Amino acid sequence: MANGSIFVRPVPGRNKVRDPRTMQHLRDEGQLVPADSYWYRRQADGDVEILDAAPAEKTTKEQAK
Repeated sequence: MANGSIFVRPVPGRNKVRDPRTMQHLRDEGQLVPADSYWYRRQADGDVEILDAAPAEKTTKEQAK
């Protein structure tokens, strides 16, 4: 992860969360965002989870060749 960034993912079943910089909803699979108080408040509210690392992308057999 980039310095000063965290990977967050919305908690299923909760309201959609907007990124305050882009005003777009957070993607269901999560995304890298700045490590700031906004995201820590969303975590405290139970709207997002902060992950240690972004999940590894799935590879298909064709990509593995």
